Amino acid sequence: MKIINLILCTALAAALLTQPQQVAAGAASGWSLCIDLLLPSLFPFMALASFFARTGAGELITRPLLPLTRRLGLADCTPSVLISSFIGGYPSGTQALLSYLDAGQLDRRSASRLLCCSVNAGPAFVVIAVGERMFFSRTLGWRLLAAQILASLLLCLLFCRSDSLPKTPARRQGEPFCSALVESVAQAARGFAAIGSYVVLISVLLELLRPLPLSPLPRTLLTGLLEVTTGCAVAASLGGKAGALLAAFFLSFGGCCVGFQILALLHRSGVPTRGFFFSRILSGLLGTLLLLPMLPALSAPVHRPVLLLLTAELFPAANSPNRLLGAACIIAMSAFLFARIDRCTNRMRRKPG
Repeated sequence: MKIINLILCTALAAALLTQPQQVAAGAASGWSLCIDLLLPSLFPFMALASFFARTGAGELITRPLLPLTRRLGLADCTPSVLISSFIGGYPSGTQALLSYLDAGQLDRRSASRLLCCSVNAGPAFVVIAVGERMFFSRTLGWRLLAAQILASLLLCLLFCRSDSLPKTPARRQGEPFCSALVESVAQAARGFAAIGSYVVLISVLLELLRPLPLSPLPRTLLTGLLEVTTGCAVAASLGGKAGALLAAFFLSFGGCCVGFQILALLHRSGVPTRGFFFSRILSGLLGTLLLLPMLPALSAPVHRPVLLLLTAELFPAANSPNRLLGAACIIAMSAFLFARIDRCTNRMRRKPG
């Protein structure tokens, strides 16, 4: 294994040194994706999911579902985590899961099971970005979303049911508003920093792999398995039912980029992640099969360059107010995160011993 890692690192280092233009283009594309699409659609929901869990608001909203949840043998926080993942997008469900884990309302074994079905794309991304802007069909976007939700619920019933779940701990009083808000924003900032790093890395890798002489279908599969946004755009360029089914698989699978983001968020939580990627593949297959009977009539393939599809339709111009605001938000998040780290460091130094 060490020899394989050495070979991969050497090959990647050689590519970085000999292809500087491709590396720069990939990094710029990754940061554009973070600022223009991921920051406005993910970060607020990540903070909101954590805030709901810390204050007890999420528990209050999903309380009517508790009788059904307990009858099915699911943890009490399952509806809240699933709703966070359905609304907030890929990392939001994991963010909520970690918050319940920190609050003592979820044990690590149950969290590992719940992780299998709480990684989903948000409705804004699926319906607007993929359905309307890539496939020019909002109807397809809604059906892609429905297929993904059904696949996630099936996985929940398959993996998360248990007759021997530990008793739910006594309900904790929610954290004070100010404390919950500060901790939620800090947790979301840490999570988004990890997400952005992986997005840029995968974007550089995709740019380096672009010259490979691959036919359209293998190139689409390779791209979508690595990164879901670009993969859906390439699938849209194929068009037809094949492109829609590939997009359904990519959305439910999430791509290796999303998988690495989730694993980065869980790195220090102690939650077992064995079998995580198997559950993602199973989710992708279920999402594809569930979309098959719902496929609408689709227009002809979109014969447009994928780069143009991504930059012209998903992202604003380089000098637009949205991009400048996004860059300012990232700078503010970084400053907040470093200030939080410095405060925690000072607090640890003051502790005796």
